[in-house]
Amino acid sequence: MRWLRRWRPTPGKKLTFLYVPDDDDVRQFRVPQAAFYAAAGVLLLGLGLIGFFGVRYLGALSEGREMLRLHGENEELRERLTVIETQLASLDGAMAEGRQVQERLRLLASLQPIHTDVFDAGVGGPLVLDDSGTLPEPLDENLDQVSGRISQMLRQASIQRESYDEILTTLRAREQIWARTPSVRPVQTGFITGRYGRRMDPFTGQAAMHRGIDIAAHPGAAVRATADGTVTRAGLWGGYGLLVEVDHGDGIISRYAHCSKLLVGPGQRVRRGDRIARVGSTGKATGSHVHYEVMQNGLPQDPMKFIIETDVIVD
Repeated sequence: MRWLRRWRPTPGKKLTFLYVPDDDDVRQFRVPQAAFYAAAGVLLLGLGLIGFFGVRYLGALSEGREMLRLHGENEELRERLTVIETQLASLDGAMAEGRQVQERLRLLASLQPIHTDVFDAGVGGPLVLDDSGTLPEPLDENLDQVSGRISQMLRQASIQRESYDEILTTLRAREQIWARTPSVRPVQTGFITGRYGRRMDPFTGQAAMHRGIDIAAHPGAAVRATADGTVTRAGLWGGYGLLVEVDHGDGIISRYAHCSKLLVGPGQRVRRGDRIARVGSTGKATGSHVHYEVMQNGLPQDPMKFIIETDVIVD
């Protein structure tokens, strides 16, 4: 094996290199100094360029790999956005069906329908897929569309929730009014023997105002409250005999007279259909019956205006 042992400069601007092989036969080489430094400079420049472009190449290679990674992530994100758009379309259809049900409920509750401009809640619009069924470029615009669509649907859901709350509040209020409004007969069986209005008084033979209706029934038959309310009177009351009076609120009062027995007392809460007394003939009565009155704001009303017959369907 041969190798360079040492070198030394010589006069005349030349460099002398001593080469000592394994057999110790020393050889000399003389190289002009300028040529040596020029070659060294070229070598260093070459090494520098190799290093520079090597670094650039490695950087470009790294950037390429990063670009491939980002491209893969973008493709995956685009596929996920496509799935989300499909789900949003399905949810949009379900919300449309819910809106139709809501509008029918608002109609039943006598509420004004929600205007389309209000329900659309501002921004939005469906995403547009390309021919391959995927989201087109640019991806950031599609992300903005998805975000805007979700925000819009959240606002629409909030509007629907408030609408349902309004419907429920209205229907509950009407339910309470309905529960407090006399609407059934005080006895389940029997015959109307006297109607509201002027008639001949059977005791005096003179014309008099009959402020209720008379329903003939078997003695002891159940007398029931015709609506929810509070008992304000329960006892003997002149010609009414044994009487129950129920305050239903909103200025409406019902009275049940000529009873044989009272089953409730003053201050007691009753509901429509509760038994409050039994049919009798106490007081100014010619036979077993219930005298039924309805008062509104202190004025007598025809009870027949409030009674809904059981074979009538109200829709």
